[in-house]
Amino acid sequence: LHGVVRSPQGQPIAAAKVMAISPAGATLAETYSDAEGYFEFDGLGQGGYWVRAEAPGFESRNQWLTPNPPRTIGQESA
Repeated sequence: LHGVVRSPQGQPIAAAKVMAISPAGATLAETYSDAEGYFEFDGLGQGGYWVRAEAPGFESRNQWLTPNPPRTIGQESA
C-alpha cells in the first residue's frame, strides 16, 4: 500500500505521520512520508485499510485505501 500525502493546494507534505488501520480500528503499521510526500507500507495483505495522515499545521485525515494503484491523501489546513 503506497501513496502521497498532499496539501489542499496539491503540494507534497514531507514528514507526515501515516498509519495503516484495519477495518476493526487496530493500527497495523506506521511510517512517515518522504520529502515528496510519498509513503509505503510493506507486508499488508490484500483488502482495504483506513489510512490516517497527520502533519503539523494540517488537520488529520482518514481515507479508505486499497493496495493498488498509488493513492493521494489530501490534507486540510488547520
